[in-house]
This record gives sequence, structure tokens and C-alpha cells, in this order.
Amino acid sequence: MKANILNSEILPENITLKQTATTLLLPVLKIMKSRKLQVTIGLMLVLISIPFFSAAEGTRQLEPYNPTTNPTEVTKLHLTTGVNRVPFAQIGCAAQYRLNIHISDPSSEKIYFGLNDGAANLYYRLRSPSGGTPIALTAFPTSGTGFISTWNQAYNGPNIGGSNPSGYTPMVVTPTETGDYYIEFASSASGGVVSNTEIEYIDVTVATGTTPINGRLWSQGWQIYSGAIITSLRQQPSLFQCFLFTQMMGLLPKLT
Repeated sequence: MKANILNSEILPENITLKQTATTLLLPVLKIMKSRKLQVTIGLMLVLISIPFFSAAEGTRQLEPYNPTTNPTEVTKLHLTTGVNRVPFAQIGCAAQYRLNIHISDPSSEKIYFGLNDGAANLYYRLRSPSGGTPIALTAFPTSGTGFISTWNQAYNGPNIGGSNPSGYTPMVVTPTETGDYYIEFASSASGGVVSNTEIEYIDVTVATGTTPINGRLWSQGWQIYSGAIITSLRQQPSLFQCFLFTQMMGLLPKLT
């Protein structure tokens, strides 16, 4: 299959990819807000942050500007299936659609994360590299631990041990395995596909002590929503930072 963004084919077919934890700084990706965006099988897209923006991975990269003051710059993870869509991060999805969290050293690294589904009543679960379930299907938090109430909290990332008071209070997972954990989303406590829903805020941060490690959140099948179709594309861009890597073509420095 080919990967496409705004109908622009950028990769050859049948590329086999391997995850990398490398974090690089590339030009800001500018995508016009004309339709729901998806990155399908055949590529790996890793959310990154500028080196001094090292506190969070998720909303911080998707929405680097506060949508309250920049309402035209909205970019969220999109959960749905159907024509021209992939089952990104859906419960039970194939490996190429998973939302992965890479752990290199379970003896020192922990996973800190927070969510906000915008009152969509979603559920999530966390799976381990060996297929275990450290967190069974659980309703998205609506307050307290694990709940990201504002863009500012999502942007600032987890408040680990009081080191980041502007951030949110995270849920914490202590890994026991090296490899890729992954988070899945469902429409109910018994499972079920999520349809046409965006995650309002999300942050997944791997850290050693209070020091976050960049480049650990990754997927081969990102599915991203940049708002409704509008008349004037040039006036309402969505901006986020990312890089794309393939085994065949190496690093692609810019997506347009």
C-alpha cells in the first residue's frame, strides 16, 4: 500500500519498516486544513519535539500553539474506520496500526500518560510487548490522576514527582519488558470500534527519573484530524512537528 497525505504519494509500495527511537529536529510540517488526514501502511511517522521542548509527546507536537488563542490550528488523533481510513489504535488492531510506546530499559524507565476524550466516553487499555495487559479496559479519566484538563497541561506534560507543576498528574506504569508497549482505544467496557471521534488531549511520556526521553511514541499508521473542510485553505493551516523514516528511502526531511 502507499502512504499519502492530501493525495500526494510519497512512498513506494511494500516497504518494510522498523521502529527507531532517534529524535531529530526537522522543519515544521504545514498541512492545510482541508480534510481528515491519515498516514497509512508503508511508513513510520514519529512525533518529535524540539530539544528544549522535552516534557511531553502527543498534543504538544500535534498542536504546538494553544487552540484557544489560535482556533484555526487544531490537530488531533482521529479514531474511526471505513472508506479511506485505517483502524489506527483501535482495540485488537493489527500491529501496523498500533500506537506504540518504546521501552529500552525497563529497570529505569517509566511510562507517564494522560488523556481527555472530550466527553466521548471512550475506553483504553495498555498492552505489553509479550501481549500482557498491564491496564485492562478502563474508562478515560474525567478528573484527577491521568486527566488532562487543558491544552496547557498537555503541552507541559506530566508532573513527575512535583518537578513540573504546570503539567498534569499522570497515570504511571512501571514496565517489566523491553520493547513496544501499545495503547488501544474502544467504544465501551466490552470493546467495540470507535467511530469518528477525536482525542481532545493526549500525552505519553517515557522518562528516567524526572527526565523525559524523546521519540518513544510512534506508529506506522497515524490518523490525524485537522478540522472541518473550509473555504480558504491558506488562512487556516494546521502545524505540527514530525519526521518520517523508511528503510528504503531513509529520512524524508519534509512533507508537503
